Amino acid sequence: MLPDSKVHSPGRYPIITIGLGLALLYWLMDSAVKASLSNEDFLASALSLETHVFLFRVSVVVFILAISAYARFVIKAQKRAESDLKNREQHFRSLIENASDIILIIDKDMKLSYASPSLEKNLGYDPEKYLGCEVLAAVHPEDRERIRQLWEQAVKLDDYTARLELRVQARNGSWHTLEGMARNLLQNPLTAGIVINFRDITERKNLENALKNASAEWRKTFDTIPDIIMIIDANHKILRVNKAATRALGMSFQEIINRQCFRIIHNTDAPILFCPHLQALKDGTDHTLEIQEPRLGGEFAITASPMMDESGRPFGSVCVLRDITARRRAEKEMQKTEKLESLGVLAGGIAHDFNNILTIVLANIALLKKQVGTNPECHETLAEIENASLQAKNLTRQLLTFAKGGAPIRKPLLLKNLLQEAVNFSLHGSNVKGEFSLPDELWNIEADEGQIVQVINNLVINAVQAMPQGGILKVSAENIFWEPQEHSVNISLQPGAYVKISVTDHGMGISEQNLPKIFDPYFTTKPTGTGLGLATAYSIIKNHKGYIDVHSTPGQGTTFYIYLPASSEELEPAQDQARHQPHGQGRILFMDDEPQIRSAVSKALFAMGYQVETVEDGAKAIELYKQAMQAGRPFDAVIMDLTIPAGMGGMDTIRELKALDPSVKAVIASGYANSPVMAEYKRYGFQEVICKPYRPEEVNKILLNLLK
Repeated sequence: MLPDSKVHSPGRYPIITIGLGLALLYWLMDSAVKASLSNEDFLASALSLETHVFLFRVSVVVFILAISAYARFVIKAQKRAESDLKNREQHFRSLIENASDIILIIDKDMKLSYASPSLEKNLGYDPEKYLGCEVLAAVHPEDRERIRQLWEQAVKLDDYTARLELRVQARNGSWHTLEGMARNLLQNPLTAGIVINFRDITERKNLENALKNASAEWRKTFDTIPDIIMIIDANHKILRVNKAATRALGMSFQEIINRQCFRIIHNTDAPILFCPHLQALKDGTDHTLEIQEPRLGGEFAITASPMMDESGRPFGSVCVLRDITARRRAEKEMQKTEKLESLGVLAGGIAHDFNNILTIVLANIALLKKQVGTNPECHETLAEIENASLQAKNLTRQLLTFAKGGAPIRKPLLLKNLLQEAVNFSLHGSNVKGEFSLPDELWNIEADEGQIVQVINNLVINAVQAMPQGGILKVSAENIFWEPQEHSVNISLQPGAYVKISVTDHGMGISEQNLPKIFDPYFTTKPTGTGLGLATAYSIIKNHKGYIDVHSTPGQGTTFYIYLPASSEELEPAQDQARHQPHGQGRILFMDDEPQIRSAVSKALFAMGYQVETVEDGAKAIELYKQAMQAGRPFDAVIMDLTIPAGMGGMDTIRELKALDPSVKAVIASGYANSPVMAEYKRYGFQEVICKPYRPEEVNKILLNLLK
């Protein structure tokens, strides 16, 4: 709106007064002159008719001159005012037309009556083209009702002023956010409408929304982090926490904020020793402390990272509390495994040599039994030697479980019968009674029968020793499907079907101090214990891809839990376990690097009806096998040692023999099961497997089945 302009002119009365004054002065002077010349009275001369006529004429002339001068003055003043007004209009129009803000005049019907050129610059609408159009059509549908209500209020109140923000659609279809001031000037004749000064704040609004979204995203990320995060000031007061902190502490945000961190986390009255937050404030660097937190129920790594002000001085820190309980448990499991593996290197070597010696002893015992005839005393003595050798075999079996790669030789087993037989055998002669809870639908397992029996035997012996006054040993089993996310227990098992075995005694229990050590090799609290029982059980179950765990309460008892993978394979038919075996026949090629083993086993097999030729390594075995084929007297079976030091072992030899004779019948033997060949012998071309130390009767049994 342009301001009103008025033209001011000098008053007409001063001009007329001056004119009349001059005429009166002239009249007085003229009357005085005439009176002096004609000797007339001054008053008579001044009031004569002639004087009156003169004065009248003079007055008319003066009046006309005054009117003319006034008119000329007024015309000049009016022109000057018009020129000033035009200049001012051009100035204000220039300001409006060059303003970046959008200036609109809208009538009472919400139709556009004026728009500044910036309307086209900002929104793409030509001001001249859209005059008379309803402006509400361009407003965002969500804003229309609010603007309509504001408009109704603005129209009713004179000189109404309001601040408004709305979204308007540009000509190209994009939406812009406008902010402006609206003023009711409907009564002003120059505007006759609502004048609105709009500013396009789209970029600012987009930035605000981006910041708002970024803040929301940050908060969302902050709250979804599983670690506990706390922002703490220099006075140890907690300024902000994430949701993980509220869940771990069991407190709300309001209960945590502005509380001192050491009171909340550690439940102390002062910062703890080596407090990472305090250290970060002192030197401005990150600090980490690993500590057991009873209130949080585990072991946590607390890391404090300093927050710096503009001068580079720390004014607080961001503290992250990460639960490392599972990691620590995994590290302990790894350390335990590393102990067993390092021990296994030594134990495996000892067991290998010992098994070779026992093989020689057992083979010679078999020969002596045939040589002594029917002498009962000799047979009794040999039986005692054989039993002692077999007990030594069990000891080497325990040592072999520590050997790296000592894979069990698995076959499908009926677990229910195996558990009952193993437990009852181990309880024989004790004052402890076995109580079973074994469902008929219990799944089978695929395992090494001897090793699983050894595990059960070790657990039963421990239970009997824990109950010196006697008692009940409860043995139960159940089928389970293991899904880690469905169980609160942290067990390193792959998802799948398992049989869970529980062995529970009611003895003295295990102290909390000793509980983490019970699976360590050679750890024992018994004066006569070896410390190998539970360590052996641990290794066996681990090699079966299972898991063994323990729960114990001092004074109440102990329960061992064993998880073994279930098997879908059917059981093999029971084999004849008759004491006396028939003699065999056939040509046997026997390969072993130990001369004494070759001598003893070949003699024992010869006594059982076989023709045996022996070699010390694979190269000679291949040569002899080839010669026999060429001579038309091939070998019916080959028994090979898996490992030949500095020579060709069984696995390399079988490949060469298969190339010569695809139908070769081979048996693999070893005293140190450090290869998957022993567990998956058929995959490598062997028909049977036998573990050292073995008796000649066991070899005979295999050959009888192989050559029938």
